[in-house]
Amino acid sequence: MSRLDFFLARIVPLVVICCFVPLSCISANAVQDDQLAHAVQLRENNREVEALQLFEHILAEEPDNYQALLNAGFLHFRQGWLYREKGSEEQKQHYLKLAAYAERALLLKPEDYQARLLQVVAKAKTAGFMPSGDQVRIVRELHRELPVLIASAQDDPDPIYIFSWLNLKVGAVGSLERMLASMFFGGLPEELTTDNAVALMQKAIELRPDYSVYYYDLGLFRQRLGQAQEARELFEKVLAMKPKTPEEKVYRKWAEQRLMELAKDESR
Repeated sequence: MSRLDFFLARIVPLVVICCFVPLSCISANAVQDDQLAHAVQLRENNREVEALQLFEHILAEEPDNYQALLNAGFLHFRQGWLYREKGSEEQKQHYLKLAAYAERALLLKPEDYQARLLQVVAKAKTAGFMPSGDQVRIVRELHRELPVLIASAQDDPDPIYIFSWLNLKVGAVGSLERMLASMFFGGLPEELTTDNAVALMQKAIELRPDYSVYYYDLGLFRQRLGQAQEARELFEKVLAMKPKTPEEKVYRKWAEQRLMELAKDESR
């Protein structure tokens, strides 16, 4: 890894011609509809690996099935996010598949909110595996695209959450890294700050106050900013909340680990 890459490594979706329709087509469509409904049910029941396999089976038969593309991309994101070691080749492959499905979905429906959101998630997740110049480019793209998404769906915390993390990552970049990014890659947006990161995560919590993942991440922000007491209170809040989703169970364990880290730091 070059010195520059080291400095910047943190930077980080039938027109009917005649009235005759072959019976074989009706049968195939009915089967695909049944499979799609079953795959959605599996996903909703948190049987995500089985759901992903079925969505990808549908896509093998019908590559432009929009709902299957969205769901397969979403589930690859979750597999990479929750269940794979950070920075591993396995995580990278999940994120690359997410990106491929997001691109195809966006080609089908370029104005659809869900396709645009999935594309933003794909950019954010694959950026960490890119060279420094591409990372800076992705940051600038996300800086343009996320406010537009937030404005188009003000009651959805997801793009606010992503924008919060973008602000934290870029806001924490030091002056030397910023100078190098400016010299070689066109620079990083100055508007992305750690203060904005905290405010945006608080906004996400306002929109979804029963979701413990947001409290954990706000606690992580506070910890990284040296605000140990505030971080501890937020991690304790996570432990006090009953997990309702698979990711909340994972984040509960992470909150326990963070509290142990804080306790060790205090004892030194």
